[in-house]
Amino acid sequence: MAGKEPCLCVPSCTKALGRVQRERHRKRVQAALLTATEKQYEAFPSTILRSPRKQNFQPDQDLRRRISLYFAWIYDRDAAEIRNLIPLTMTRWGKVRIANGGDKIRARCAVT
Repeated sequence: MAGKEPCLCVPSCTKALGRVQRERHRKRVQAALLTATEKQYEAFPSTILRSPRKQNFQPDQDLRRRISLYFAWIYDRDAAEIRNLIPLTMTRWGKVRIANGGDKIRARCAVT
């Protein structure tokens, strides 16, 4: 089977597929593995957001400042510029898990 490899979308999957078919199959299997309270964005395939979820969360000015400082440090940009990009209303997720059997992380008192 030239150009075909096991999919390995989950450890037990041994389907021999080409690259494009393997990626489509992996996405279908991963989507099926999500629970009703989880969300996975295509831009971040290794990250699965989990409940509790609060839509229309409005962070206070201190939290917006902390978020902007973090991303300013990560992207080497001005914090005020980043703060202007942060929406006034967003969805807040309480847990995250890493896809393909990775860690589960609960965000409880992460802000100090």
